[in-house]
Amino acid sequence: MKGAVTGIILLVILIYSVFITQNIAGLTTRKTELTMDVSNAVEQTLDNMKEEQYESREQMAEAFVRDLKTQITSDADIEVEIIGADHIHGLLDVNVRETFLTSDGKKKTIEVRKTAVLEQFQEEA
Repeated sequence: MKGAVTGIILLVILIYSVFITQNIAGLTTRKTELTMDVSNAVEQTLDNMKEEQYESREQMAEAFVRDLKTQITSDADIEVEIIGADHIHGLLDVNVRETFLTSDGKKKTIEVRKTAVLEQFQEEA
């Protein structure tokens, strides 16, 4: 009887350990994915400045959101905050917040901020 109780307790501890490990791995994966997606979208938006000139800060922000949407594959709620955008000099500063539910039903939020400046950009006169 004592052995059965010990076995059940060890089984419960093992199940909780696997569950906790899965949540930590999922959080790390989401953070890595969001960081890479935001970086790629910022880079793509600034690279597009070389080919097409944005006419306003809002147009540059819309281009970033469009580029980010093509990158993200997760099913989370995404909030984008454009902190700074200079369509003339090629500056983009964004903060992206992803809110999702973990496997145990808790709401988690990950936040990534990226700033980039387009180097060697010269406006043709």
